Amino acid sequence: MRCPTWVTAAEIDDWGETTAAKALLPELMCRLVYATVDRTNLKFINFPAHEEAQRPGYDGTTLIDIERTHVPKGLCYSRI
Repeated sequence: MRCPTWVTAAEIDDWGETTAAKALLPELMCRLVYATVDRTNLKFINFPAHEEAQRPGYDGTTLIDIERTHVPKGLCYSRI
């Protein structure tokens, strides 16, 4: 079995400048919220990805009814 390699900060920085990153990062953010917040506490989530990623406005919106370390309680608008 092959050992996985770690991603460097420079590689993440380079990836962040690509068109693919602009389309996929909102999807990653959405998955992270789902992994952090129990679905019963998640009232609304919207992180437009792929073709929708270029629309104007906020990059993401969440509404949760419980405080979490990485997702604020209440209505939260995100700019990635």
